[in-house]
Amino acid sequence: MSLILSLALLLNSSVVLPGGENGADTELNCITGPVDREYGGSAFAIYSCDDGKSVVAVAKRGSAAYPFYFIVSPVGGEVRLYGEGDGDGDASRAAFADLNEFVPADVADLVEATKAHG
Repeated sequence: MSLILSLALLLNSSVVLPGGENGADTELNCITGPVDREYGGSAFAIYSCDDGKSVVAVAKRGSAAYPFYFIVSPVGGEVRLYGEGDGDGDASRAAFADLNEFVPADVADLVEATKAHG
């Protein structure tokens, strides 16, 4: 399956968060939203997941990071960040750097924003 097809399906199916809270992969459905945000100079659509605490940031078509997505999930007092895609490496790294600064409250704010919008 191509990455573009994988990203398209992301919005209509589940994603897998590697090594969830108990160390096992966790399947998430992330369809609430989106809200638009910018990370590392690239535009992203943010969707919240059915676990009530995680989000997926999908690079928008036309942004330098496209095609790329990040799963952002709080675990305890930290935030785990997982990304995948074929977008521009510098743009993806810049977005990763911005998202890597998140604390659990930042992710909770995004979840609430997606619920208000979706």
